[in-house]
Amino acid sequence: LLKRLSTDRLPRIAFMQGFGAPKVFKAFGEEANPEEMSIARAVEAVSIPVCGNGTVAAEDRRDVPLRLIRREIDEAAAQGYGALGLLGGEPTVHPDLEEAVAYARDLGFGRISLCTNGRRLRGPDLLDRLVAAGITRITLSLHSHRANQAERLSNRPGSFAQQLAAIDHIVRGMQDSTRPLPHGFAINTCVHGGNVGQLLPLARFLKRRGVRDIRLNFLRPEHRAEGDAQLIPPLPRVTAAMEELVAWNERRGRLHLTFGDFPWCAYPEAFFLNPTLVRRYVGDRLDRDTFVTAFRGVARTRERFRWKESRTHRLKEKIPGCAQCRMEPLCEGVWRRYRDVHGDAGIKPIR
Repeated sequence: LLKRLSTDRLPRIAFMQGFGAPKVFKAFGEEANPEEMSIARAVEAVSIPVCGNGTVAAEDRRDVPLRLIRREIDEAAAQGYGALGLLGGEPTVHPDLEEAVAYARDLGFGRISLCTNGRRLRGPDLLDRLVAAGITRITLSLHSHRANQAERLSNRPGSFAQQLAAIDHIVRGMQDSTRPLPHGFAINTCVHGGNVGQLLPLARFLKRRGVRDIRLNFLRPEHRAEGDAQLIPPLPRVTAAMEELVAWNERRGRLHLTFGDFPWCAYPEAFFLNPTLVRRYVGDRLDRDTFVTAFRGVARTRERFRWKESRTHRLKEKIPGCAQCRMEPLCEGVWRRYRDVHGDAGIKPIR
């Protein structure tokens, strides 16, 4: 199937020439001026090895005061931002979450998204209140479809059933329009050593529960994941898993399925023969150019950065051979410390 897709009416030379220029980034759906804010530091997920925040220092385990959230929302609105994402820690533990959402809505933010582990949405009450306040999109982090593995990662017995209950509530509310989310609902999954061989069963499992949007991000080898060869999969295993999953999705899955934070050389060869596959599956091409605000320490010092620049210049790296790669102008590289675990396995120039 992938071989057929790779030659479907799209000449290779046109594809490779078209992707030699960074200007196509805008054409693939980048939206201007989204803002993401980390508001809840009372982290339920302190022990999760797939969390990019790592173990949060004691002085950071405090919720950001509502007055600071409002001030940041005011500043973002004045600068022309139209989309807001609320992160953590776990944002649903914040006591003023609903008020913050309503405040952003009243200032004209048209897209307000929530990134959550979903455990507190297992009952309909909080979900109903958040939708009423103005949440327009929910992204729920689920890193395995197997209860034992999911709970081993979260270190929270019973959390898997709570997450499934939340998924069911959200999907049911969207289907019967009682809890509309105009910008959708997605599952966010880190690809790690425990699930890299189970991505297809995971997608099938979620589809049976009514999920239609899945994002798969490459696990960052930092904090508790640093140096863990069991947790960080080698890129060749990732490529094989992608091939299997994409072939299924093209044939019968029909999900909105995207990958993120992988170097371009990790994608199956068919992607470099067919730009349609790139448009559908390479999430980095579709992601908004996002600015992130985080509050640190007892003094709640504000740190603000552009997420794409942080990934490119601080969190990722390229090897010397990347200079010969046709995709080098578009590729951010691989996560730093990946090579500490697997060397250059799977990192190869595309010619």
